[in-house]
Amino acid sequence: MKEHGVTAFFIPRGDRYRGEYVPSCADRLANATGFTGSAGMAFVKLEGGGVFTDGRYSIQIKQQVNAEELEALVMGEVKLRDWLRASMSEGDVIGIDPWLVTQAFWNDLEKMLEHTGVKLQALETNLVDLTWKDRPAEPLAPVTTHPLEFAGVSRQHKRQQILEKMRDKHLDATLLTATPSTAW
Repeated sequence: MKEHGVTAFFIPRGDRYRGEYVPSCADRLANATGFTGSAGMAFVKLEGGGVFTDGRYSIQIKQQVNAEELEALVMGEVKLRDWLRASMSEGDVIGIDPWLVTQAFWNDLEKMLEHTGVKLQALETNLVDLTWKDRPAEPLAPVTTHPLEFAGVSRQHKRQQILEKMRDKHLDATLLTATPSTAW
């Protein structure tokens, strides 16, 4: 963190595709904190930090996160905004891998930190990746077509359905970015 000029680093449970399922090579939250639940995030500071999850994992997070290193926090019991304002100081800089957050999330964080003197900084390198020994390789399975008997309709028919919806709405183009949409 010192080498990159940040006093904290944000680690979400997610990958650059924002899908529900995260391959082991992208499970940075588990690698950095020990927490393996399917929903969570951490703010790791030069000293300490916090790991957040939802109520489903309130017991698991306390079992998996080393309380001597990081706080195990449950959203709903603790508000992220309040924790950030209490844990960060004027002049602090939170490093973020911009591939792992949405613009809306970035904006929300900035609003939470308004008038605190804490800044967000996009980093070109994910700091967890720099320290992750024996990181699993990215999945390289070939892309396959889901058999028609399970898909119900052909790829061509699905594209035709999209085109019809676009015509109904007088659209010339559409952008599909969510993995389930592009896989469909």
